[in-house]
Amino acid sequence: MRNRVTAYSEAEEHEVSNEVANRMSMFYAYPTPMLKMLSNSVTNFVEKNQALPLENTTDIFSTMANLCRCMIEDPAIVARFKNEGTVLFVLRVMVGAIILYDHVHPVGAFYRKSNIDIKSSIRLTRGSYFIFTHPWQLQSRYLESSSV
Repeated sequence: MRNRVTAYSEAEEHEVSNEVANRMSMFYAYPTPMLKMLSNSVTNFVEKNQALPLENTTDIFSTMANLCRCMIEDPAIVARFKNEGTVLFVLRVMVGAIILYDHVHPVGAFYRKSNIDIKSSIRLTRGSYFIFTHPWQLQSRYLESSSV
């Protein structure tokens, strides 16, 4: 019992600062915790409900991804968006649906005969330079250009 108390009191002396903890979390934390949680939940749902056809789940994600891609590719639909952030949101939903499809489907989203038009989706995201920018960066660009 004495060894345990001594070991515990020694551990208290070596506290980690917030800065070191933040640096360590870069190696231990998931880069997108929400997407990780969603992929785990979908995987658990598929494993627990094996009576349901797998195609039901994968069709939902492929339909979502293809619908989002078609929305962004059509200039008439994009023109209806009142907020510039909507395009960014739809692109992120498309990417998330592709990732979830890839996690659940046995051969994945990048298989040639996949239900997702992956080549068009990649071209669309590659051509959209603003997909990875933050909304505040988009706003600052807008404010700078409007003040000129």
